[in-house]
Amino acid sequence: PHGTVFTEAPVADDDLRKFGRALEVNAIFPEKANIHFVSLLEQGRIRLRTWERGSGVTKACGSGACAVGVSCALLQRLPEDSLTTAEKVIRAGTGDFIQMVVDGGELGIGWKGDGASVFMEGPAAVAFSGE
Repeated sequence: PHGTVFTEAPVADDDLRKFGRALEVNAIFPEKANIHFVSLLEQGRIRLRTWERGSGVTKACGSGACAVGVSCALLQRLPEDSLTTAEKVIRAGTGDFIQMVVDGGELGIGWKGDGASVFMEGPAAVAFSGE
């Protein structure tokens, strides 16, 4: 499950930890939840910071970025200069992507509307390895 919190400015590290930890285990999420803090940036981009259930702060969460992209589109919580792009993503399915900035880099999220798949594009990298 994913919970989304819209903020006026990108959430600070201390607030991400404090509120992410508290909201992850809130009674509204009986199985716990990933908590995403979202703020609108200039140039049609969205800033996303994630507290992942059971893990804490993460550099990125692919399913969370997709959920936030759809939430932003449905709630029309998009940067003003991206509204044209968002309308294309939702209504025309042109393949345009909403740009999302996460701690690990940038992602593009595309969605054609109700019943359609959500697409994500961006780099992939090994964060760590172990045995």
